[in-house]
Amino acid sequence: MFSHSYPASGQAKAKTKRLWSRAFPYFLSLTATTLLLPTELLAQTSGICNRTEQVRDAIVDAISAVSDCADVTATHLASIDNLDLYEEDITALQSNDFAGLTNLNTLWLDGNSLSALPDNIFDELSNLESLWLNDNSLSALPDNIFDELSNLLLLYLSNNSLSALPDNIFDELSSLEDLQLDGNSLSELPNNIFDELSDLLVLYLSNNSLSALPDNIFDELSSLEELQLDGNSLSELPNNIFDELSDLIQLYLQNNSLSALPDDIFDELSSLEELSLRSNSLSTLPNDIFDELSSLEELSLSSNSLSVLPNDIFDELSSL
Repeated sequence: MFSHSYPASGQAKAKTKRLWSRAFPYFLSLTATTLLLPTELLAQTSGICNRTEQVRDAIVDAISAVSDCADVTATHLASIDNLDLYEEDITALQSNDFAGLTNLNTLWLDGNSLSALPDNIFDELSNLESLWLNDNSLSALPDNIFDELSNLLLLYLSNNSLSALPDNIFDELSSLEDLQLDGNSLSELPNNIFDELSDLLVLYLSNNSLSALPDNIFDELSSLEELQLDGNSLSELPNNIFDELSDLIQLYLQNNSLSALPDDIFDELSSLEELSLRSNSLSTLPNDIFDELSSLEELSLSSNSLSVLPNDIFDELSSL
């Protein structure tokens, strides 16, 4: 006959207590790990599924081997070089939406309804070269939002609702070549806002509300080739504002309120080929104002209040 042998009650309790005392630290450690790593565990089970819907879908579409957001890995994210979110009806973004896209080259976010951006949203995009934020409803930008984009070449912020810019917002964009800020509500610009953009070739500031410009605002833009200042409320220009722009080819000043120009304002623009001054309030021009513009090919002065011109005002414009 089969029989069991049981230890005394006190011995059983003591054994149980010893076993529990040995196992408890491991149980506690496992529990703590689980509590401390919810983000990592979630990432393992959901991939990028918790990101903004349009961003999530665009990432999945950009990876040919994946059809489900839960299957997206860090390797997949690092393989994406372009992300197209143009006109996707995006009203807001999350700070982690572009995490892991370390090799992204071009990001299209234009044509949406963004009114604000999370502070660090672009921090992992160190290889980004083109950023399209135009045609949104952005009214302000976080101070350091572009600080990690040292390879950025093109930054388009046209047609938003920006009324002011942080002083140092472009300071880390040392590679930038094309900056478009036209079609906003900018009424003034910080004195040194462009000082670190020594490689800038194109600058659009047209169709804002600028009534004045700081004297030295363009002094560090020695490579600039195109400058658009049209469609503002400029009534005068500082004497030496263009003196450092020896490579400038196109200068647009039309549709302002300029009533007079300094005598030598264009004297350093020896490379200038196109100059538009139409639709201002100019009633007279200095005798020698165009004398140094030997490369000028196109000059527009229409729709001003000019009643007389100096006899030889165009004599040095041999390329006109």
